[in-house]
Amino acid sequence: MTDYEKSENNAHEILVVDDTRISLRLLTRILTNHGYLVRPASDGPLALKSVAVKTPDLILLDVKMPGMDGYEVCRHLKEDAHSREIPVIFISGLGDTSEKLKGFTVGGVDYITKPFAAEEVLARIGMHLHLRELNERLEEKVRERTERLSTANNLLKKEIVERKRMEKERRDSEARLRQHQKLESIGLLAGGVAHEINNPINGIMNYAQLIKDRLNPDNSLIEFADEIIIETDRVAAIVRNLLAFARYENNAQSSARISNIVESSLSLIQTVIRHDQILLETDVPDDLPWIRCRNQQIRQVLMNLMTNARDALNEKYPKYHENKKLKIFSHIFVKQGNKWIRTTVEDHGSGITPEVRDRMFDPFFSTKPRENGTGLGLSISYGIVKEHHGLLHVESEPGQYTQFHMDLPVLDG
Repeated sequence: MTDYEKSENNAHEILVVDDTRISLRLLTRILTNHGYLVRPASDGPLALKSVAVKTPDLILLDVKMPGMDGYEVCRHLKEDAHSREIPVIFISGLGDTSEKLKGFTVGGVDYITKPFAAEEVLARIGMHLHLRELNERLEEKVRERTERLSTANNLLKKEIVERKRMEKERRDSEARLRQHQKLESIGLLAGGVAHEINNPINGIMNYAQLIKDRLNPDNSLIEFADEIIIETDRVAAIVRNLLAFARYENNAQSSARISNIVESSLSLIQTVIRHDQILLETDVPDDLPWIRCRNQQIRQVLMNLMTNARDALNEKYPKYHENKKLKIFSHIFVKQGNKWIRTTVEDHGSGITPEVRDRMFDPFFSTKPRENGTGLGLSISYGIVKEHHGLLHVESEPGQYTQFHMDLPVLDG
């Protein structure tokens, strides 16, 4: 017995296809005596039906059969994924080279010529069953290897995503730290400057009051003295708001009205907007519910949004235009049973493309020249609103308009 024949023969089932009854019986007896399970078929169509019901481990296929010959049967088997991998050994009385080549061409693995010896048939069957077992083992190892590689690849992808997330968090933290340090420096500088400004402002205001007190009630100069007092008081208010904006407050949140925050923010930028010939429209009712926030941080968000709107308007309209408007409006809305206040900064400037909109809240991303921006403003603003349990989002149509919505929850109670 050969090495191939020493495998567990009784586990294998062989389909024998031959239209000659004697050959069919002989092959059935040889294989059965050797421990194989044999399924006989007397023609091609019957063989195909048998395979469709249950796939054998190997097929012995006669070439010369009436109607459908062995080559055609083999072609059908190889065209069907269900039976494509079954080894087919041709048996024929025609042993010339062209017939053998034809058998290999249609998908056969071997060719036995009649009359055959039982030992040769058994040896070749054993060899091809052994090769099939080896191939199946190899395919199983390939599948296992592929699964391990796929698992490792998925783990690597997750690790890459996690590293990117951690890197983004690191960049965001560094950006906030730099902004914190920047605001602290501005706060120190603004404190000294404000002190120097406040002294002469108070002096001007006092002298204007002294002039007013010494004039006769009907003197026309009293009107000018009143204007001096009004303007110096306005400068003093701007200085106070500038100090509040520049000083980084890390204290606890407090109750506030969005109308007051908008008003104090506008006092810092209104002169610049007027100089750029931008028409300002506001609709922020005083009776909106209170919110809980850090005033300076929400002012910082509004200042950044208004500055971006101003830049967009100046880009589209370098000079005066009737559509050169900056709108700020607030209203209350309900989401999932809770009350929110939405404050919108709107401009009809250059708009934002979808590509930019997808990245505009990323740290260091900016469409402005390097000298005109760091790419941190919107990222920091987004983080501030998020820390207030709110949401900063945008609607825009390129070349038409842009609306930044700052949604903040209403103070409970």
